[in-house]
Amino acid sequence: MAFTFLCMAGMFVLLGAETIAAFQVLIYVGAITVLILYGVMFTPQADRPYALFFQKQTPLAGVVVAAAAIPVLLLSFSFVGAVPKPGGDDLPALATSVFVDFAFPFEVASVLLLAAMVGAIVLVKRDEDSEARR
Repeated sequence: MAFTFLCMAGMFVLLGAETIAAFQVLIYVGAITVLILYGVMFTPQADRPYALFFQKQTPLAGVVVAAAAIPVLLLSFSFVGAVPKPGGDDLPALATSVFVDFAFPFEVASVLLLAAMVGAIVLVKRDEDSEARR
């Protein structure tokens, strides 16, 4: 998944959006991938009966992926056009857009992130307190 996010950042670089590529690497490769890894690590992995069910579907999944990938590859190589001209400095326009035009949604997102962080701290403290009582 991190490799896919890095490839997407490379596409942004090729399109001339270096700032967006940097955000892609910082946010998606760094934060989101680590967040998902933590989620997987902290999920209890008990012996579950449905694990064998998914193993039986592996050949079918391979056929479905191949059936979807072949037309995508054929179509992606059939369109050859001019390379778009790189954009200019996109950072000042992005900063103006975020902090002036979308100031309220930016602040709402920051409050939501703060609430999520406080909630995570409360959950961890509650688990530590219950472990200490045992």
